[in-house]
Amino acid sequence: MRLKLNVTYGVQQVQLAATVPAVAAVDDTRVSCVISDTFGEENVVPDVDRYRLRRQQGQIVLHPHTVREVCSDSNNFCDILPTESNCYDKTIVVVLESPHKDEYENSATPSGVGQPIAPAQGETGTRIWDLFDRVLRSCPTLCGQLEEHTRVVISNPVPFQTSLVSVISIPPSGCDRRSNARRKREEKKLRDAVWGALWEYRAIQDDFQTRLESYCPDFIINACTHDVGCYLRRCVTNSRCKKHKIRTFLNRHFDVSSRYEVDHPSAWNGDTQLRPASRSYENT
Repeated sequence: MRLKLNVTYGVQQVQLAATVPAVAAVDDTRVSCVISDTFGEENVVPDVDRYRLRRQQGQIVLHPHTVREVCSDSNNFCDILPTESNCYDKTIVVVLESPHKDEYENSATPSGVGQPIAPAQGETGTRIWDLFDRVLRSCPTLCGQLEEHTRVVISNPVPFQTSLVSVISIPPSGCDRRSNARRKREEKKLRDAVWGALWEYRAIQDDFQTRLESYCPDFIINACTHDVGCYLRRCVTNSRCKKHKIRTFLNRHFDVSSRYEVDHPSAWNGDTQLRPASRSYENT
């Protein structure tokens, strides 16, 4: 399936191409679709300042804000917009991937992408709240450097809905577990292709760099997802993988920040390990 993405975000309007390989639910993989009204200023899910870190009885805990400045009617969390200053003792930026259905209102309809909320609204946000303190404690190198009132900023490198769940519906090929797994895999292929096409657009990378620089991050955690079929050791050499691309980008532009890597929060559990990026997955 070939997609043409009409991007109105940035100083000029461009049309990008994305090819989704072997999507079994689409009869003709040569079909061409034009995606419009999805990648403009009005579709951006903003970065947010979500938590402060506190120490209680020697343990790191997350402390939420008491006000909800970002999309107050729909946001599941008390978010404020990150300020562009370095007045904080420390700043951690958690780098995700791109917004999905829970990050927009009425995401089941095409108009839903015109109603962005904030990052990490669904399971991703819940797992960050439940497990981020434990994930931080899994890395003594980082944990020992954290200070009281360290802020936690959540950022998407591509701030648009690359999964296109509001625009393209991949019909189920059956009702059994295997069919559902196949459909989810096909949806991820679509997301990976669209994300990759948008990431190659220089305006997207420049905007991400500008945002991160404005936060003056002391620590950056690459929690981006892998592409379908790319995990652990393979990601070290798979330059097409999202996580690999973000790793390379951060190494190039933010070598003064301490960089770490971890699984995407949707996969976090009690055993999730945070690693210094200098080791990343090479030693696992």
